[in-house]
Amino acid sequence: MEWQIELGLVWRVQTTVSPLSPGGRAVVVKTPVFSGEKVVSAGRSIEGGAIEIRLAPDAESVSWEGELSPAVELTLATGETDDWTEPWRLVASPVWNISFTGLNPTFVVREEQLVPLWHPWPGETATITVSRPMAVEGSTVTIDSADYVLKPERRQRTSTLTLSLRTSLGEDFAIGLPTGAEIISLTHVDRNIFIRKEGDAVVVPLRPGAQTIKVDWRRPGEDKGWTRADPVTLPVTLPVESANVRTLIRPTNDRWLILTDGPLRGPAVRFWGVFAFILIAAFVLSREPGTPLRPMEWLLLSLGLTQIPVYLSLMVVAWLFLIRWRGSLGFQKLRPGYYNLCEGVLIFLTLISLGIFIGIASSGLLGDPEMYVAGNGSTSSYLQWFTARSPPVRQPNFLSPVNGPSRSGGSASRCCSGLSGWLPHWFVGSAVDGKIPPRADISSLFRSVR
Repeated sequence: MEWQIELGLVWRVQTTVSPLSPGGRAVVVKTPVFSGEKVVSAGRSIEGGAIEIRLAPDAESVSWEGELSPAVELTLATGETDDWTEPWRLVASPVWNISFTGLNPTFVVREEQLVPLWHPWPGETATITVSRPMAVEGSTVTIDSADYVLKPERRQRTSTLTLSLRTSLGEDFAIGLPTGAEIISLTHVDRNIFIRKEGDAVVVPLRPGAQTIKVDWRRPGEDKGWTRADPVTLPVTLPVESANVRTLIRPTNDRWLILTDGPLRGPAVRFWGVFAFILIAAFVLSREPGTPLRPMEWLLLSLGLTQIPVYLSLMVVAWLFLIRWRGSLGFQKLRPGYYNLCEGVLIFLTLISLGIFIGIASSGLLGDPEMYVAGNGSTSSYLQWFTARSPPVRQPNFLSPVNGPSRSGGSASRCCSGLSGWLPHWFVGSAVDGKIPPRADISSLFRSVR
């Protein structure tokens, strides 16, 4: 006699009686029922707390259903008889918390979930305690993601906030905006809706289920170098905590990115590490014997060389030292073959260096300097931060001069003034100063180049 107890919105018990003895004869047995059980199957009636079952000789089983009144405890007990066995199976809905005392059950897999199963001996009992899960206090709204885009311009700051959220109840959702913000548009589930404001907050009516909200606003621009993202993702301006917060700042071309700050997962300006290295390199090169430039001139030149790859920078440095060496007595005493080879290398490096200087001037002085921005897919014009949950540890910021990089050629002119001091080394030992080396002439130079 197998009992399956189902605890859902309605409590049911299904009883199945199957003969274990060999077939061929009829069986008549009275089976007990639960206390308070109401049999709902047709043709079954309870008499004296039991149901009389008649099995035909060829019957394999007979079953019926009953309903139980919800209770705090259910007691399962077997009679002091060995005329039948009584397996008990319990199927409970997630709306109930279940605990057991007495005989412990084993668990079997049924419809991809574990179901407790008892195999009691005669006289054993088990008690099932049933209770409702306690409600946990919390919000009815969950923000799955928040995307904030800021475009700081000289006259205005345009912002866009997109929220992806879920709610179990229809309610008003207030989004706090910065003071003085002018709302451009408000979209709810890809439809423009009426803008309703309460103070500095815009109120959006939510409906149950998943939905998106997008709000665009602008504020007057600020003539400051330090740009800070509006704190719209903080819980003081959103009714609930937000997850997966992405902040994107799109600086304009007239701003020169200097520093960034914000959550750890975001952009970093790596130029300052390069700058520390070129300080050391400028000091070392200025201490070399026969150096063509002074320390400050090396520093200015190295700053310009940060805009090109390292191997090109080394070619420029080699070109400077080679020109300096050309004005020395050791270069003039070279054998004609080596002399002509060095002249050809010098001409090649000079052409390369001129092209490099033109590229540096166009990109660094006249264009956008390379600040080596990296991290979370960011570039100098695309700064992106990510925070798992709001509020972030630090608000995203970046520092840049409002008027962008200087377009003057002050640093370039300083380097050129340094070059003019050793430019005559080009002509030492040449026809220009009238001192042609004894075993090398201009015709041999052109023959070697040809």
